[in-house]
Amino acid sequence: MPLPWQTEQCKNVDCARPYQILEIGGGVDGCNESETIRCPHCGHSYTERTSGDFDMRKLLPDDEVRWLKRNKAASSDSTPFTFCA
Repeated sequence: MPLPWQTEQCKNVDCARPYQILEIGGGVDGCNESETIRCPHCGHSYTERTSGDFDMRKLLPDDEVRWLKRNKAASSDSTPFTFCA
């Protein structure tokens, strides 16, 4: 079974490009630490509390174009940008 990569949009308004993120591990009660999530395009970062780690990667160019087209249409419906890849 493939790992559940999710696609997020960079929170930096000057970038706003999509990238994929995977939480590895986690699910351990009481062991949460702040882990950094960093956009692979511009380096913008934020933290999440988790007992796991995060891995980030750029989308392939064709996948990025498809994601942007799909989510541009969805944003007019107030649909969140994040979806499972």
